[in-house]
Amino acid sequence: MCAALVKPAKVHDRRATDLPFNSVVMPDYVEDPYDPRYVVLVQRSVRSDPFALMHSRGHVDDVQFTSGRLWQFYRERSEVGSVRAIDPTREAVDGGRFKPPDISGMSAALMRLKSVDRALQVYEASLVHDVLVRNMSIKEIAAARSVTSGRQRGYLLIRFRGALDVVAEVLGIATRA
Repeated sequence: MCAALVKPAKVHDRRATDLPFNSVVMPDYVEDPYDPRYVVLVQRSVRSDPFALMHSRGHVDDVQFTSGRLWQFYRERSEVGSVRAIDPTREAVDGGRFKPPDISGMSAALMRLKSVDRALQVYEASLVHDVLVRNMSIKEIAAARSVTSGRQRGYLLIRFRGALDVVAEVLGIATRA
């Protein structure tokens, strides 16, 4: 995430040229797996990630994108874990170990999320939740809320960007100028 914000000194271009017809990609910088001193320019799929698609199209800037990803990190950290239901059709396997949850990390993440929720208005918090948790695009949110005009969809995007600015300020990524 931080590599995309800093323009590297030497970049190896390894972008794919023959893509499937329905692919939605954006250029991204990642660390070179063979030499960590360098950065590789790759094509990143954003078809199933509407927040990254907004960033690639310039609807959200780098600070807003970083603050949204940090919010998602705290959200994932605050959950108990990947609890799955028992599937009776599969054969039972011994040796599965239960990993105890990191209670201190969970509580710290919850404290950060609560401070963000206190700073956000209810409508803005619902927009952040819809995009960052439910993976909805602004167009899908507009359809779910019976918003029909393009001007109203633009207003939803403005409110979402404002909410990301508040998230960035509360999480310490940006300060108000």
